[in-house]
Amino acid sequence: MQVDGVNSGQVAAVRAMKNRKTHQKVNAVKTKKPKVAENKGSEGRANGVISLLQAGHFKGVADIRLRINFYDEIQALESQNLKATASDSFEGFNQAVQEQITVLNESGLLNEDQTAALGAFLANLQNTQTGFLDGGDNSVQSLIERLENDFNSLLGLLNPPAPATEQESEPPAGLEEQIPEILMAESPVEIPVEAESVTEEIAPEAEPTEPNPLQQLVQNFQESVQALIDNLQSDLANTSALPPVSAPSGNGKAYAKFISIYESMLPSQNTKPAEQLDIIEIPGSNEVEVVAETIEA
Repeated sequence: MQVDGVNSGQVAAVRAMKNRKTHQKVNAVKTKKPKVAENKGSEGRANGVISLLQAGHFKGVADIRLRINFYDEIQALESQNLKATASDSFEGFNQAVQEQITVLNESGLLNEDQTAALGAFLANLQNTQTGFLDGGDNSVQSLIERLENDFNSLLGLLNPPAPATEQESEPPAGLEEQIPEILMAESPVEIPVEAESVTEEIAPEAEPTEPNPLQQLVQNFQESVQALIDNLQSDLANTSALPPVSAPSGNGKAYAKFISIYESMLPSQNTKPAEQLDIIEIPGSNEVEVVAETIEA
């Protein structure tokens, strides 16, 4: 059968094709995932605040309160900066110390125990530095104390014993027996000439002795390595992620309150944080606006 030149089979095929397309569209609508709006979250907000703190955007109480509220994020950034600086500084420090130790080893003045002590000192340096980079303790003071303790122990093994001092001259023979008699006499007794000479004699000052070659070498080593430790401490102390805390404004009572809280947090994280600020994202900008409540002084 034909309908206007189109048979019934062709009509059925066209209808079936339309039904399949309609079914596919319906399924596509049902399975289409809704578009999720981009959400920066707290991490993005913290990064925005920290960027503003680094730029010195906040002053006075707002500066301190933001450092308190984002303390963990700031400390994480501080730790990253510190460890990056430490990794570079350790490399130069170790190389310089190794050069000083080579001078000692090549002097030919050390015994086997002293040579072994130098090797142990280098091993302790590596262990201390590795623990600092890989561990959770980011205290520069603790690091320097460990380095100096190991260094002082090494110096105790390197320094040769001091020469024995000459024994004090003995008093003239018979003087010890005469002294009790003099003290117990009822009337003044003339002091024997030998005793007078003893009381008037002053022991001659010991002439300064020239340091032996090993002493001089160890002294130079001590001064050089101590200077390297001091320089390392200075490098690691200047890795702060933020500029110095801003000065207070007004009468400073609120500032004093929050600076006290902030300073108590620095040694440990056990202090209860201050109340959170209201933080509002500025549309079309990565910056944030901080609305801090007014605290009566």
